[in-house]
Amino acid sequence: MRTTNHAPKGDGTMGARNFAAAHVFSTDIADIESEIRTYVSEIEAAEVDIARKAIEIGKRLQFVKENDLVHGQWEPWLRSVGIVPQTARKYIQVYEQFGNRPTPSGLTIAKLFELLTLPSDIKREDFVAATHTTPEGDKTVDAMTVRELRGVVRAVRDQAGLTKAPQVRKKAEGNPFESIALTDERKGFL
Repeated sequence: MRTTNHAPKGDGTMGARNFAAAHVFSTDIADIESEIRTYVSEIEAAEVDIARKAIEIGKRLQFVKENDLVHGQWEPWLRSVGIVPQTARKYIQVYEQFGNRPTPSGLTIAKLFELLTLPSDIKREDFVAATHTTPEGDKTVDAMTVRELRGVVRAVRDQAGLTKAPQVRKKAEGNPFESIALTDERKGFL
């Protein structure tokens, strides 16, 4: 096995930083492939662990909200633990929708948050296990990117009649434009 020191080039003035940034690894392609597979697996496992922890956060947030706080203390308490109310609501919803079953592999926190917007009559575990059509072909949720999942969820919501129609805002009198249709992309800017 050949190894090589892949340290950043420089004038040597960075001293300890150059030493810390140096990477020693095998130059054998088979070893590199194996290391990459290992790192990818570790990252995927960490993402699933993060999703499990999000469920646990939601469980605890729900408990505190329902049992331990005087009216009006929820938001100040959230700030004290570094969570904004909108994120707290998402964590609680993740717990409510996914907490009573094992977290399927491949479900990251971003995917869990996307799945929250599915129509309530759709069983989450069935949806996650099913194959769905994406621009890249048929895939299960664990094989999709977050962007692909967002598109599939949007299509399901459209089919269920849950997607909002573009809003039309009337312009002021005397304006040559009668109305402006706001697309989903522009809604966030108003």
